[in-house]
Amino acid sequence: MIGIITVIVIAVMVFVIFRIGNKINKDVEQDIKDKKNMKKKNTIDTFVAVDFETMTKNPASICAAGFVKVVNGAIHEQWYSLIKPVENDMPETFTWLHGITYEMTASAPTYPTAHTKLREMLSDGSPFVCHWTGADVRFAEAAQEHYSLNNCINETVDTYELSGMNLANACEYYGIDLGNHHDALCDARACAQLFLALQGLPITPPKPKRRGKFDEMAEVRHIDKHTLSVPTEDEISDKSTIFYHSNCVITGTFTAYPKREELAKILRDLGADINTAISGKTTLVVAGNGFGPKKMADIEKRQAAGQPITLIDEGELMAILEQAGRA
Repeated sequence: MIGIITVIVIAVMVFVIFRIGNKINKDVEQDIKDKKNMKKKNTIDTFVAVDFETMTKNPASICAAGFVKVVNGAIHEQWYSLIKPVENDMPETFTWLHGITYEMTASAPTYPTAHTKLREMLSDGSPFVCHWTGADVRFAEAAQEHYSLNNCINETVDTYELSGMNLANACEYYGIDLGNHHDALCDARACAQLFLALQGLPITPPKPKRRGKFDEMAEVRHIDKHTLSVPTEDEISDKSTIFYHSNCVITGTFTAYPKREELAKILRDLGADINTAISGKTTLVVAGNGFGPKKMADIEKRQAAGQPITLIDEGELMAILEQAGRA
């Protein structure tokens, strides 16, 4: 009799344990589902990633803008333009950082054009995402104030604050192709992909961007950072030309050198300190096609004030280079 009772008790205990275990498993599964749903609910998969480059320390001096619209976790639209910066009296530029010069932006649209596009992309309530609100939001607000534009930014997200890393390091950590750092579109696209990665969302490849005339202009006139650095004596191959120890500015376009970088490298190799804008240090200006009357007037004014600036055209340039065996 005792044996039968023992069997019954054990059977009841096994049944109870099974029911309890089954309930625990169901509770755990439900908890996991709830957490997944909560995570999914809290993710932001529609937003606009933004990057601005400025010409000077003036926050309103935006010289390039890149916007990337992400919809449902996929890159939907990309927009880029050089921007003609506001006039200011700050002589030092960030050309060394992003490669953009005043000359490159002379025919570009002013900030209100970018503002109109940004307002359109944010019009569905998308948050403004950038890698450090202390820069990009401040730049946008300064430009809005300068041009008396209505604020178009509502919610903001800072991927620098979320990641705790600069953009280059964050992209390396998450396996994101940064591309050309400090190109506004490359940085905006990387910021968009970083924000997706930080939320555990898949990084989708972007659609190819159609190039515009200002992209092509920037590529033609771009001069690499190293080429803009002062050459050492050991780097100079020929010290007998007019370029040796000159503070040289290249302006306009050249038939023999469609890309300014090609010519700048040669002149640096001959001892020129290549600069992107005429200043009080300029001693030599190499002028190609499209050399405008404003620059000519500036040079003449400086020459009249005693600044020794030599001006040569493409014909004179090629003669010098041919004599030096570099044409």
